Amino acid sequence: MRSVGINNIIPVFAAVLMVSGSARTAAAEGEVRKLGLKDCITLSTDKAEKEGRFDAELMSARAGLMEANSGFWPHLKVTPEARYYFDGANTEIYFRGDLGQRLLEIPQNLARRRMALEQIKSAEHRKNRARCQQMTSVMKLYAGYLSSLQELKISQKRLAAAEKSAAKWKQVNPADLVVKKQKEDAEKNLRMEKAIASQLEVLNKFMRDQLIMLCGIKKDEVMELQTLPEYKAPEVTIDQCLAWAMDNRSDLLAAKKEAVMLKEAMKLAKMDRWPKPRLLVGYGETGSETDISQKESVFAALAIELSIWDAGEIAARVKGIEARIKGANLQMEILEKRINESVILAYSDWYKASQLLLAGSGNEKAIEEYKRAELRYRNGEITEVEFLTAEAAKLGSDFETLKKNISCFEKEADLLEAIEAGQEQFINGLKEIQGAGK
Repeated sequence: MRSVGINNIIPVFAAVLMVSGSARTAAAEGEVRKLGLKDCITLSTDKAEKEGRFDAELMSARAGLMEANSGFWPHLKVTPEARYYFDGANTEIYFRGDLGQRLLEIPQNLARRRMALEQIKSAEHRKNRARCQQMTSVMKLYAGYLSSLQELKISQKRLAAAEKSAAKWKQVNPADLVVKKQKEDAEKNLRMEKAIASQLEVLNKFMRDQLIMLCGIKKDEVMELQTLPEYKAPEVTIDQCLAWAMDNRSDLLAAKKEAVMLKEAMKLAKMDRWPKPRLLVGYGETGSETDISQKESVFAALAIELSIWDAGEIAARVKGIEARIKGANLQMEILEKRINESVILAYSDWYKASQLLLAGSGNEKAIEEYKRAELRYRNGEITEVEFLTAEAAKLGSDFETLKKNISCFEKEADLLEAIEAGQEQFINGLKEIQGAGK
């Protein structure tokens, strides 16, 4: 796909995020921080990393691995015990130590460790998915904010024309019904343009605040957002996108890891039927009322715990895990279908947007009308209101071209989220980049 230049149609503009009065002072002194789309993505991701927004599940999974590894080490649990035998008037005092019920359960410990490792891999995939969604959210918000700024600029031009028109008709005595109707129309148009401008200002402020929050911009800084470049669509097919998504969607990879975890859980549940060895150590004293001497002893014991009757507990647990495995497999099938559908839809929207950009602006008529209006205004043939109206119409036509370019970035963000790829990977034609993470 080739790209169509828009810089010859619409002048490059930048957006300044004026955060506070001190920010305006900084701007006056030239302390303006210029940011592009990649800068905002980096700032947003770094902020989320510092806040630990992506790490909660991963930290929990790592704690699970620590717990699983602890089964390979002795756990000393001491139980004081005192006994009195009435038949012989004997007393016994023992300190029993259990060196860990799981110390000798080597197969079970290995299964628990495998489960914990799969849980970590699943959490890492979930983290990658969250990072991808964060990236695409910033892309869409960045593009949407620039679009709203230009739309606000056009609205302000229309509002200026409506104010001058209303002021002109206000000085006219509406004796004629036609003149009265024109005056009412001018006032009605002014109210409408004020309402539109007010709504756009609210929307623009909301998007600005969202971008500031995502990127962690300080209140005493002024950020100048660079305009989006000419969009150049890479040569990527729908089949490539589908294949990439099946190989790289982290939520699907996480679901597969969770299915492996359930299989390990099944093995572990069945192992509960196995004999469980126990290693015990202890110290005891024995004495009686008739014999003043006491006997002291230190002992070690190897015990075997056998499950003779569990009232169906293990069988029920196994059946429950079997049901969860079937449910997980079904959920994976549903997820794969949803991924396919989302990729096809996102690719279709992205391809249509890029084709609309290739088709050109189609605003030649508006440009010619503006040039004629500008010449006639200079010659005094039309009023300032008529010239401002023509200028607003040209800006609106130019905005449609700019909007097509911005729409390509927005639709690309949707497609990147659907297939879970980075911008560089997408531009590279969905070929792996050495050392690049998703």
